[in-house]
Amino acid sequence: MGAVINSSIIILGTIANFCGVSFCIREKEMGKIRIHIMLLGVFAGFWCYGFGFMGMYTSTTEIVIAKSVGIFSIIAYLTVLLVLLFELVNLRPLYAVLFTALFGIYGLSDFVLMIQADGHKYVQIDGRTAYYYVFKSFAAQYHRIYLVVAISTILVFGLVWLFGRNTKQNRHMIFVLMMAHFCLVASCIPD
Repeated sequence: MGAVINSSIIILGTIANFCGVSFCIREKEMGKIRIHIMLLGVFAGFWCYGFGFMGMYTSTTEIVIAKSVGIFSIIAYLTVLLVLLFELVNLRPLYAVLFTALFGIYGLSDFVLMIQADGHKYVQIDGRTAYYYVFKSFAAQYHRIYLVVAISTILVFGLVWLFGRNTKQNRHMIFVLMMAHFCLVASCIPD
């Protein structure tokens, strides 16, 4: 069963990469938004690759490297999504840069704390490698707070953008797209 899960995650990552890059190539009239969509697809793909390959590995070194790729991709995905939302809600450039810098520093410190292997235990469950926290470490608490802040910020700015639009056109599609992103981001909460 573990091989099926790992393979499915890697296939999902390939689809995300393909969709992000193909959108960027096809939708030339979308301006900077197409770059954001491409980066979202690429980082979602590497997110899946990191944790898909982590599940296949048995060597601690390989597991830590794959987990690092996955965690970095989550942080990059959240940052790109936040920057996209700042652009869509027409946030003042100074505030957008300030929020992005603070969020980036917070994410980078989360990454540094999370890649350290001393608070994790790696186990094989049904042919899939997983990890969990051995104790309630500072890194685990910091990571949880980071995810709550990130998801809350993205949800607030997403709702501001959704309901602050003058046009009602495609509101349902945008709402479904926003909920899909929210579900993807919220799926990392059990971490």
